[in-house]
Amino acid sequence: MSLFDYGATAQATRAAAHAAALPRQTDRIARAEEILLARGATGCTRHDLADAMGLPLQSVCSVALRLLREGVASEPGMRRPTPSGGTAAVMVHVEFIK
Repeated sequence: MSLFDYGATAQATRAAAHAAALPRQTDRIARAEEILLARGATGCTRHDLADAMGLPLQSVCSVALRLLREGVASEPGMRRPTPSGGTAAVMVHVEFIK
């Protein structure tokens, strides 16, 4: 391997890591959608979603963003307190948005 490969090795490593993570991400998205459906019109925050899935908050944020971008979930403007003392947006499955 050449010392000067202009990032080709790093690019290949990133591509392999992304491909390996796709099945896990797909499972997480499906699980998050199930949780949102179960919560109904009350919805849940990202913190609630992380607790329900047993994952760290940073692992759930990308899942929540994907659900919002794909139109599966929406943030209708409700906010709830978080464990850190702030407030967080509540996500609701689009099935329950009026």
